[in-house]
Amino acid sequence: MKIKIIAFLALVAVNVNMSAQFTDLSLSDDDDNEISTKTKRGWNSVWLQANPGSLHVLGISRDLMGFSAGYSKAFNFTPSSPLFLEIGAGFQYSSYSYNDKDDYYGDEKTDFNMTSLKIPIRLLFKSKIPDSQVQFAFFLGLMNRFNFDARETTTDNKGRKEKLNLLDIGVYKRFQTGWEIGVQVYLYKFMLGISYGNDITAIEKVPETKIRTISATMGLCF
Repeated sequence: MKIKIIAFLALVAVNVNMSAQFTDLSLSDDDDNEISTKTKRGWNSVWLQANPGSLHVLGISRDLMGFSAGYSKAFNFTPSSPLFLEIGAGFQYSSYSYNDKDDYYGDEKTDFNMTSLKIPIRLLFKSKIPDSQVQFAFFLGLMNRFNFDARETTTDNKGRKEKLNLLDIGVYKRFQTGWEIGVQVYLYKFMLGISYGNDITAIEKVPETKIRTISATMGLCF
């Protein structure tokens, strides 16, 4: 799991570096002032995320891979305050697959996938590195998730499949909330961020099942 995360972050860094090389990021003084003024009022952003994580139940951890895309809006408390409230919405797809080996019942393969609407609500503290165009924001917030669909397919050693909709049968909950903490870095209109989060409310009560997530973000601000 750690190797996957490190590989993804390396890919993000290469992608951002290539974008900077092939994109004209030069700004006039007027453009610089315009962006600075907009930043004081707030900003909009569209983003893509990789959401590697893990699902924890009964002391067992299952690697979970997710991807999401969405939109956020940041509002300032006062023009001179570095504090912003950011609210967003996005769609997320998550999945995992694992094999169970059993000498008595035979081997089984389980595939899981889930589609969700997530609504992040964050408090940001934004600052700027002196004599540069680099800005950064530390944030703490809530990640609310409404699960549209959660399906599990089990295939036995004879190829027979059993399909379950975990929401329809009441195994998984449709609404969850969790906390997250992270940092975002801004260069002109580009944004790059990373965060860590954990469920506050379990997706399944008995046995208690929670999801921990690391989110790596790339976005554009306007």
